[in-house]
Amino acid sequence: FEAAPDADDAPPPDPAAGLDAQVPPSALDPVAEGEDEEARDAVAEAAHARRTMIGRSAEEVDHAPPRGRYAPVPAPQTV
Repeated sequence: FEAAPDADDAPPPDPAAGLDAQVPPSALDPVAEGEDEEARDAVAEAAHARRTMIGRSAEEVDHAPPRGRYAPVPAPQTV
């Protein structure tokens, strides 16, 4: 019967182990592949401007139909 080594006899783990691993680019970032920082800023700025020009939230701008003075005018009624 062999005795198992004690946990006190094991060397402490290296705290920096695994920090040099490669991190893949995000699949959710549409401009991550080969685009520079300027292009990312332009995309973010355009999205921000689109949301603030009308004064609605991002979800409303992206998913709701226009309202107020931007709403489409119904066609005139013909009799």
